[in-house]
Amino acid sequence: MERANSIEALNQITPEEYPVLYKALHSYKKALLHRLEQLIQFGDSFPEWEWYPASVDKLIEKYGGSASTWQSNREYLAAIGLVKVRKPGKNTASKALQESVRRAKEGRRAVNWYAIPDYTPELFKAAEQTAERFKSNGVNRKGLTMQGVIVAIGKKQAQKAVVDWRMRSARDKVMEREIIRQIKMTVKRKGYAIKDSILRRASKVTATKNKIDYIEAFYSVVNVWANRNKRLLSMAGMKYGRPNKEEKQRFKLKTNGWIITQAEPF
Repeated sequence: MERANSIEALNQITPEEYPVLYKALHSYKKALLHRLEQLIQFGDSFPEWEWYPASVDKLIEKYGGSASTWQSNREYLAAIGLVKVRKPGKNTASKALQESVRRAKEGRRAVNWYAIPDYTPELFKAAEQTAERFKSNGVNRKGLTMQGVIVAIGKKQAQKAVVDWRMRSARDKVMEREIIRQIKMTVKRKGYAIKDSILRRASKVTATKNKIDYIEAFYSVVNVWANRNKRLLSMAGMKYGRPNKEEKQRFKLKTNGWIITQAEPF
């Protein structure tokens, strides 16, 4: 099915035939349905590609909303099968992959790849059954956790469907510790730290320790920072913001770019 017809096909989801799926899409002023339609529309910029790239930043810029809302909605839609999501790989179209890598190196949220499946009665029936299992297990789009998805649809299917694990993996914990370590070391040495430099160094160390590709490590580190930066800064006893006049003079900064510094004690 062409993406142009996908939004129209969503009209097949009626409360009589797919009650749980319909309610999930239409509750809260059709919030989830609108996000799905926007994800489909975003793909119109790539008419020749089955899979098209989009970052949460770009989606917010175009349609509004918050990062947490976009991520939770995306993961729910992916888990029930209305959207397919994956991370960029080596076989991705070169121009778009270069853009993904550039964004990652800038410390911005990673680009994920989306595809819209054929919206058939069979697919909607499967989505209805998954939505029912989510409901019976207390899983909803706002409180979506990877553990909840695993309980509802099984680990193998959950790993295929969901890009950003809400459950902290062992590797995530290693990355969190490395980010905090790099922040503390740098602030102790210089008095301040630049986020992008911290993420690059943490990625390099993580890639070496885990024997994985640097780009793979960088995407993972960037996502850990994007989803948990407030928690990480709190654990490190740091703050993140624009430097004041005194800090600019003390650190000899030439711009107003955000920096990480020691938080003031309460």
